[in-house]
Amino acid sequence: MLAELRMEAILAELDMDVKRGLHTPEKQRIARYAAAHARETWVLADSSKFGAVAAASVLPLNGARIVTDRLDDRRYSEYPDIKEV
Repeated sequence: MLAELRMEAILAELDMDVKRGLHTPEKQRIARYAAAHARETWVLADSSKFGAVAAASVLPLNGARIVTDRLDDRRYSEYPDIKEV
C-alpha cells in the first residue's frame, strides 16, 4: 500500500558534497526508499551540512530540491534546485 502512494519525501540530517552527493550517517535505507518512491524529494539542511560526507550515499545532488539557510561554497550555486532562504 505504501509503495503505491506517490507523495513528496522531505529528508533532513543529510550531508552534502559536490562530487559525492547526498549522504546520511544513519537510516540510509529509509532515506533511499523514501526518495525512490516519492514524486519529488526535498532536503532541508543548514549550511553546516555542505562539504561534509557521511558513510552512506543516498542520492546525487540533482536528485532532490534542497533548501538551506546559507550557501557559502559557490560550487553549489550551479545546482538550480539548491535554494537559500
